[in-house]
Amino acid sequence: MHFHFEMKKTLEAVGVILEQEGCSVSRLRLLKLLYIVDRELLMESGRPLTGDLAVAMKHGPVLSRVYDMIKGVDAESGSWQDHFENRGYKVQLKKRPDRGELTKREDEKLRDVVSRYKETTDEDLSDVAHEFKEWSDNYREQTSTPIPWRDILLKQGLDELIPIIERDEADRRALEAMFGPTA
Repeated sequence: MHFHFEMKKTLEAVGVILEQEGCSVSRLRLLKLLYIVDRELLMESGRPLTGDLAVAMKHGPVLSRVYDMIKGVDAESGSWQDHFENRGYKVQLKKRPDRGELTKREDEKLRDVVSRYKETTDEDLSDVAHEFKEWSDNYREQTSTPIPWRDILLKQGLDELIPIIERDEADRRALEAMFGPTA
């Protein structure tokens, strides 16, 4: 089960998180909040917000392309750097991304997750992510092992959604092959 990475939605989502967090947040916190949003949306709607590849790393699950953009090593890091800048281990809002890509449900989920973990320290948020079974089952020391999105559904007893999601993604890829990307 692979999803298409949604660059514009990801930029917009990071903007929402940063605005809710006071325009500056640690890399760790940003990555955990985005992962939690993706995870919860997948379980609720069958699709993560970012479409990014999740990997199991030492401090918990991480969205791979987002992490690479933060580090400036992704091919689309220029788009990231137009809107955000690194200040040590913090990501700071430089210029608000355009709005309009996020659905109402995605925007509400972002705001809910940020609000829910507002009083949680970065270290405690990392501990929360370590409790996710899909992380513990895929984590290998000194690596960034992919976390299959289907593992989240399996670990939550939502395996009946897997064939539906896979069919929807296959249909989306077929339509993109015929008509080009929708975004």
